[in-house]
Amino acid sequence: AILPNSDADIIILNPNATFQITAESHHSKMDTNVYEGWVGKGKVEVTISRGKVVWEHDKLMIEQGSGQYIPMPPFGYLFDGID
Repeated sequence: AILPNSDADIIILNPNATFQITAESHHSKMDTNVYEGWVGKGKVEVTISRGKVVWEHDKLMIEQGSGQYIPMPPFGYLFDGID
């Protein structure tokens, strides 16, 4: 819900948009992508975090140091298949 004094974290989703997955289009230090060439459907057009636009027109628009690291333990379901 959008309420006074809330974080104002919102996305604007275009459920009909399609996009092709490429290593170049992802924000990663890897130069490969196992899903290279796949076509996806549904695309986040805008992301608003704490009331500021941080993603728009396929560009990440954040200032370095604007985030906060939150330590978390590994998710159990990620390791369910490992003996």
